[in-house]
Amino acid sequence: MRIYPSLFLLTAMTLSAQFDNAVILGTVRDAKGGAIAGATITARNENTGEQRTVQSNASGYYVMPNLIVGTYSLSAEANGFKKSVQTGISLSSSMRLSVDLELSVGSVTETVEIKAQIGLVQAESAVVGRT
Repeated sequence: MRIYPSLFLLTAMTLSAQFDNAVILGTVRDAKGGAIAGATITARNENTGEQRTVQSNASGYYVMPNLIVGTYSLSAEANGFKKSVQTGISLSSSMRLSVDLELSVGSVTETVEIKAQIGLVQAESAVVGRT
């Protein structure tokens, strides 16, 4: 049996990298609690400037998997609503963080900014990760 050290190393690096990611998920709702379908949610890594954009589904739900560990700002916008921005969202390894977003009726040119006060306790999962 022949062992391929490079394949082993590549596999080990891939498995290791999977644990250095995090997930942000949540719902986008209006002030009365109604789901906002088709909202554009953008996560921006405040250290690297990298951005990821997704759309909320018919129930207002969104998921952003495989985000690199770091500090993020999260924005949501939809037609007929003010843009909402949350900053200072800190993600650690293997974290699944629920961030629900509320949009107020108004023009997209108006922005509501919220400084994140999200703790490091995650209720979505019992997974323990590295930092």
